[in-house]
Amino acid sequence: MFPKALYHNCWIGNWEGEDSRSCWLHDDLADFNTENAQVQNYLIGAYNKYIDMGVDGFRLDTAVHIPRTTWNRRFLPAIQERVAQRFGAEAAKNFFVFGEVAAFVNDKWNRGSVNHSAQFFTWKERKEYSADDEKAALEMYAYEQQQGTGSQPVSDNAFLKGNAYHAPDRSRFSGMNVIDMRMHMNFGDADNAFHNGKDSDDSYHDATYNVVYVDSHDYGPNKSSERYTGG
Repeated sequence: MFPKALYHNCWIGNWEGEDSRSCWLHDDLADFNTENAQVQNYLIGAYNKYIDMGVDGFRLDTAVHIPRTTWNRRFLPAIQERVAQRFGAEAAKNFFVFGEVAAFVNDKWNRGSVNHSAQFFTWKERKEYSADDEKAALEMYAYEQQQGTGSQPVSDNAFLKGNAYHAPDRSRFSGMNVIDMRMHMNFGDADNAFHNGKDSDDSYHDATYNVVYVDSHDYGPNKSSERYTGG
């Protein structure tokens, strides 16, 4: 359907490496070059068709395999722009986008890699990168890996001020919410799920928008064949 030039030409060797964003996932899962303008225009056109049909949001499968810079520069702003054009600013504000960033670990960060952790995708970029999308993706990856988990932004949007509510600060929000994968990994036991999920709340832009994911057709919590403790 598409010429070979629009796909990446490599295989993933490290699922927590840069190549996980720019190489084939499997024999039958060729990787689109999402930093290519022709590919971007095609995908944005697909988003637009569904928006025009009146959908209320998108679940973005395998979002981790596209660099955050590309989401933040191209796809997320395009979605917001189209919704606002067709249905107004209030509809754009309420349009719900969430991504699957599959991190099958029980830790706050995915094996120490911020670029492969769910909460990372809820934030805007915090510095400028090259205008070229391919260069920008590599620059962002290197910069954020160097910053590490201890220098990532934090938020109190999910927390009360004592017993009082407060307006969340949306200024650093990327436009993408995510599935709470850490909670999912611990859902074999409800108490573990609650405490592990709560422990990560400050690292999301606003954890109150995390999507609860108990199990699916793919697997149960912690990739177990058992859905819950006891069978």
